[in-house]
Amino acid sequence: MTDQNMHKKKRYILIGAGATFLVIGLALINRYSGSKPANDQTTRKIAHTTRNTDYVESIDKKRAFFKKLKRATRNAHRVTTLDLGGFTLSDLPEQLTKLKKLQKLHLVGNNFKILPEVITRLPNLTELSLADNQLTTLPASLSKLTKLKTLNLSGNNFTELPEVVTKLPQLTFCSLADNQLTTLPKSFGKLRNLEVLNLSRNKFKELPESIGGLRNLTTLRANENQLFMLLDNLSKLKKLSTLYVEKNQLTVLPDSIGQLSNLRNLRLARNQLSELPESFGQLKKLRSLDFSKNSFTDFPEALLKLSKLENLSMRANKMEGFPEDMKKMRGLRTVYVSTQEQKTTLRTLLPDCSVF
Repeated sequence: MTDQNMHKKKRYILIGAGATFLVIGLALINRYSGSKPANDQTTRKIAHTTRNTDYVESIDKKRAFFKKLKRATRNAHRVTTLDLGGFTLSDLPEQLTKLKKLQKLHLVGNNFKILPEVITRLPNLTELSLADNQLTTLPASLSKLTKLKTLNLSGNNFTELPEVVTKLPQLTFCSLADNQLTTLPKSFGKLRNLEVLNLSRNKFKELPESIGGLRNLTTLRANENQLFMLLDNLSKLKKLSTLYVEKNQLTVLPDSIGQLSNLRNLRLARNQLSELPESFGQLKKLRSLDFSKNSFTDFPEALLKLSKLENLSMRANKMEGFPEDMKKMRGLRTVYVSTQEQKTTLRTLLPDCSVF
């Protein structure tokens, strides 16, 4: 082999070795320089997850919440009902606005102190349940939910009902039970489509005057308040068929109660009543009456005119006897009294009635 050939061979070896080292070097550079974006991406992902999970206060419920939310947003084009109750939520993510067809949203048993604004951007909502949270107020933007028919605000911390509730014209059901309300806004009577109103377990001493404007109201529940009287404005509710005012401090009923011509169910238990007004006999459609645990000593004569009365409960009163004319109350199906003597008497007077 000549010197020239030897020199050429050495040159090829050096070039080959250099190329090898270059390839290795580039690989190492790519490996370590590539790790930085991966770390940045991981950091961003962790930060994003942390921000989102702030919505859920219970660590144990985070995974379940995001799983449910992901499933809903994935099927956003067809989801009409979403139940996010019991997740200890204090806020809601923007992803919720993807549910353009959402009609019913249940958020019962969370930790909302302020209503998440994102809810007001769900224009097709017809039913919203916020029961058992910690709300004390509502944003004015709630009025954007012009299709809302059902609103459940029971079990919160309202001492005053926000005026915005009266700006939901399609509302047919409203529960305000288990709050600390003493009155309602004067504009509450503008809810002309309202059919069911629950005011139980608040601090009302009298039913607000504005209730008289609810001309389509069929059901009113006001149990366990501090009511000492019922106002005449109640007589304006010509469609009222169910009235519950149990466990209050009523000592007398107004004569105007006889004007509730469509009343079918009336519960007066656990008050301090000792008599019923004569006008009570005008409640010709009354089917069920409960005046247990009051202070009656005599059977109310007005009841003898209620030919369609089917269920009568008068336990824990002090009535010693019943009039012979009770035989005419042939519509009675069930009667509830306390003592064995009362049961025996009534079974004689009403042989076709079940007496308990």
